[in-house]
Amino acid sequence: MLSANRLALSFIFLAFFQQVYAADVSNFDIKGIKLGESYSKVKGILPCRNTKTDRIGNKEWIFQVVCGKTKIGIGFLVTFDYKQTVFIVRRNKVFSVEPNLQKIEKQLYSKYGKPSVTGLSKPAYKNEINEGYSKSYCWGSCSRLNKDEEYWKGSEVRGGSGKSLTVQYQSFSKTYPDGDPSYSISFVLEDSAAYEADSKWRESEHNRYKKKLKESESNLDL
Repeated sequence: MLSANRLALSFIFLAFFQQVYAADVSNFDIKGIKLGESYSKVKGILPCRNTKTDRIGNKEWIFQVVCGKTKIGIGFLVTFDYKQTVFIVRRNKVFSVEPNLQKIEKQLYSKYGKPSVTGLSKPAYKNEINEGYSKSYCWGSCSRLNKDEEYWKGSEVRGGSGKSLTVQYQSFSKTYPDGDPSYSISFVLEDSAAYEADSKWRESEHNRYKKKLKESESNLDL
């Protein structure tokens, strides 16, 4: 049986972090690009051909395609694993004026269905430099972070340990540091398990290459 202190901590943890599993996002796409697709399959519909390669020893592969820039980051980005299959798709869009959120939500729900979980956060009492709100949506494997801070209050959703699509809409009539308005939306389609697998492969391959290089460099050729 849990002690009173451990039980209290469990409730606190659940209050601040919740994991949600629902919709299967395997067939979801951002601008026609889906998780698990190969570079050769998607290269014809990519918005640009600005590829970045990665290398470990003699192995080289296309790691990312990066298209455009916005005030909130890269306009469009696709990340591939060492087998050159998609595991992250990102898209950022900045609006010149405050858009109609109801129209945006109608388009999101029409394409992806009802989200598994949503979140809404607003500046708290110490956050006088930002005026507005941030609304987030998640489909698939999702987590919700509840905020009760000096600078932010409410909740925010993020991708969980599996496949997810997260969308964050931000509407601020005043932002730090210049007080300018900012209206934007960002999309992240991600396979977290594929990301972890790719990271482990990179670490293993890098260690193998370092060991091979060490042995090669230790040859005195006497």
